[in-house]
Amino acid sequence: MTGCLDLAPCHRKIAPKSPVSKFLARLSFLFLLLVSELLIFSLWLDNDMLSGRTGLPGVLREWGPRSVQVSVAFGLLLIAMSWVAKKADILGIAEAGTGQFRPSALGLHFGALGLFALACNRLYQPSSRGAGEDLLVVCWLVSGLTALTLAILAFFPFPVLRRLGGATGSIWLPALGGSILVVSIRHSTQSLWPVATKTTLTLVRWMLQLYTHDIVFLPGRFRIGTSRFYVGIAPECSGLEGVALMLVFGTAWLVYFRRECRFPQALLLLPVGAVVAFLLNSVRITALILIGDAGAPGIAVGGFHSQAGWLMFNLVAIGFVVATRSVRWISAHPAGPAVDIPAAGEEGRSNPVAPNPVAPWMLPFLGILTAGMVSTAMTASFEWTYPLRLVVAATLIYYFRSTYRDAGKVWRPTWEGVAAGVAVFVAWMALDPSRGQSEAMPSALAAASEAQRWGWIICRALAASVTVPIAEELAFRGFLLRRIVSEDFESVSLKRVSWIAIIVSSVAFGLLHGNRWFAASLAGAVYAGVQIRSGRIGNAILAHAITNALIAIAVVVLGQWHLW
Repeated sequence: MTGCLDLAPCHRKIAPKSPVSKFLARLSFLFLLLVSELLIFSLWLDNDMLSGRTGLPGVLREWGPRSVQVSVAFGLLLIAMSWVAKKADILGIAEAGTGQFRPSALGLHFGALGLFALACNRLYQPSSRGAGEDLLVVCWLVSGLTALTLAILAFFPFPVLRRLGGATGSIWLPALGGSILVVSIRHSTQSLWPVATKTTLTLVRWMLQLYTHDIVFLPGRFRIGTSRFYVGIAPECSGLEGVALMLVFGTAWLVYFRRECRFPQALLLLPVGAVVAFLLNSVRITALILIGDAGAPGIAVGGFHSQAGWLMFNLVAIGFVVATRSVRWISAHPAGPAVDIPAAGEEGRSNPVAPNPVAPWMLPFLGILTAGMVSTAMTASFEWTYPLRLVVAATLIYYFRSTYRDAGKVWRPTWEGVAAGVAVFVAWMALDPSRGQSEAMPSALAAASEAQRWGWIICRALAASVTVPIAEELAFRGFLLRRIVSEDFESVSLKRVSWIAIIVSSVAFGLLHGNRWFAASLAGAVYAGVQIRSGRIGNAILAHAITNALIAIAVVVLGQWHLW
């Protein structure tokens, strides 16, 4: 496959990178570099330090954050819109060559970034007030723009940028307008919070009246409930966040699967999804109040409060996807009932419609996520229903067992999987921010009977060592790693994937693990490596299982309960 690397046995030749692979690799590295630097400066600088300033520092305090947000949104929109509208032209330019990478320009970039940091350090200090601070803002701006320009030129020479600009034409204009609109909407929605919160209060009150007459309603304080249990609705719970998530998800889905939808009628799904998301937020708050009123306030404010929102969002998102695929008025290729189509020259024999090839690889993982949300929503301080995840994952893996059996020898692991699993465990413990500190067993688990306690621990360890490695490796190394290479992922060999696919799938795997994302990203890359080297997904699963089993031992034997 063009542009992919044969990373399996070390004695085989490695296929050279195609120009397109080099182009995408440089774009990815540039993106990671700029995002990392932006995060560092965002965490370091406090815009409130410019409070009370006049002149250019005052302008910087007022418009600086919004300008950065517009710039980031503009870059992302420009790349996305250009790729959608001018993909063939961009790939043609990439095939013609991206020129030489320029380390000298990258070095100058870091030099300009150092000057920018010095300007920031001086500007964001109380002692910088007075004469010369306007000139300091100019130096800050010039050094920042210079650093950005040099970073881009290090990866993409000016002739390449000029050709890309000519190919994309005036796409920059709607991208700029869209970025300004997105940032403006983000700031303007804050003024909508009171209206949305009052609307949610009214809806919740109407729903509660269907079940009880004991209602406490304090609209001035945004509180509602019963005499036994009531809640305050914060702006974040007004429903606007769910609306925003639904609009972002729906827009991304319609853009990516635009060939599968009929326009403009498919656009109606966006306002419908937003309204449904807003209404379901009121349903969530009503259910929360009823749970608390029924005598389970711990579950109401604990698991249910934190997970019900995601459950509602998933329901709306699934409905959105089903509508784009099944509603004939919206879908360009609506799914119909399975029919038997006689093959040419084989009348009398039937060929049933092929099942979804993605399902066996993704459903066990999605089943764990869904079971986790339901399990967490059903519990208060301790997740006693965690075994639900084990049961759901094991059931789905067993259901698709014939599909996995057809994979043949790719499941047979080797010693490399064991070595990789141990290596990842060592790295995981070394990168643990709480290493060396033992943590007591959760109080709820310690207070339980011995049978209940060990039953839960065994189920937790089995899930971590068996079903979770299988489900996650099927999803991230079996599906996502190959899907990034080709839409027809089943045709991609487990030995032949691009570096971009390894990086993206590993980072996605890392982000799944929260504050341990860096260690998990490294783990994902190692699991991908042992799979690619042998061409066997069984090696990745074995490595993952060894890592998780050793972590389980560290938890139970060494008291490292924070690892679970």
